[in-house]
Amino acid sequence: MLASVAPAHAYTHSWMREAHCIHHQETRSGWNAGWHVWWIWPTHAPSRQRGGFQIDVDTWAAHAPRRWTRDPARASRAQQLLVTWRIWHANGDRWGGNQWPNSSLACGVR
Repeated sequence: MLASVAPAHAYTHSWMREAHCIHHQETRSGWNAGWHVWWIWPTHAPSRQRGGFQIDVDTWAAHAPRRWTRDPARASRAQQLLVTWRIWHANGDRWGGNQWPNSSLACGVR
């Protein structure tokens, strides 16, 4: 079972700098991006990428504690950082992969 908090050493200065870059690459709208349903043209389906890191709702469900909101856009900044750290950690302590392929490349953290 995953702890509901990251280890004290998890949010190093370099990790936070990288996370900040990923956040700014993903959204300029703040931590609640997707709070209102964003429709994707041309399918007119609601976006599955939500919150300050534009985390896919299924990825969020796999990494967030069960009692937390199922919508990343409704989570606090601290909650989003924790889930982002869990995704990063599950990805071998690296960015990229399926969640942030373009942003990690743009930030030079692949």
